[in-house]
Amino acid sequence: MIPFFRKIRKTLADDNKPIKYLRYAIGEIVLVVIGILIALQLNNYNDYQKTITNEQEVLKSLEKEIIENIDQLNKSKIRDKIFFNTASEVILKLKQGKDTFTTKEISDCFNYVSNSVNSPVLDMIVMSNSNLLVKRKYLIEEFRNLQYNYSMIGEQEFYLDDFWNSKVTDFFISCGFTLEYTKTDPLISLTDIEKAGYSKKQFIALLNLKKDLHSYITKRVKEAQDKSEDILKLLKTDSE
Repeated sequence: MIPFFRKIRKTLADDNKPIKYLRYAIGEIVLVVIGILIALQLNNYNDYQKTITNEQEVLKSLEKEIIENIDQLNKSKIRDKIFFNTASEVILKLKQGKDTFTTKEISDCFNYVSNSVNSPVLDMIVMSNSNLLVKRKYLIEEFRNLQYNYSMIGEQEFYLDDFWNSKVTDFFISCGFTLEYTKTDPLISLTDIEKAGYSKKQFIALLNLKKDLHSYITKRVKEAQDKSEDILKLLKTDSE
């Protein structure tokens, strides 16, 4: 094709037809420019398709992550409810005059499991400031809100950790308690607790403080779970 155009250009030049030659040259330049523009458009289209594919893969990973977090948060709610209810039962028994408890009751009153969730995919999307998103940039604010909900669980977890380290550890060591228990464990008496330097009033105060902390964190867990489920619905609706 190129030799063909060169032959035409040479013929025009030999015939001393500069105007026709100039028109031909301009036409050739225009064709080259159009070819470059088409190539750029194709390249941009291919790049766009790659970003769309990448967005789909990232959001699929996020969907999987959220499903796992919802499951974890649900388990956290169940555990926290057990701890909260056991503490409430022990307080009620104390007020009713009961003075002996099982090791399991004491363990469940003060034990806890971390409620924090891991969200590396969500964090990556938020940190990219929506640059990983193409067609669904409008979801970035929802993702930021979810990240905030997750972070609030961690904030409440801090207070629960501090309570354990500053109050419960000393209480267990002073009373000689352990979180491990078996069916044959001896009963724990209020007298033993008082001998360790904790009055009945102080014991109830510790239980109430633990209940309050669990109430706060359970609230944050529910908010995070509800937000996770809302975003999961959005992702599934958009993918249909």
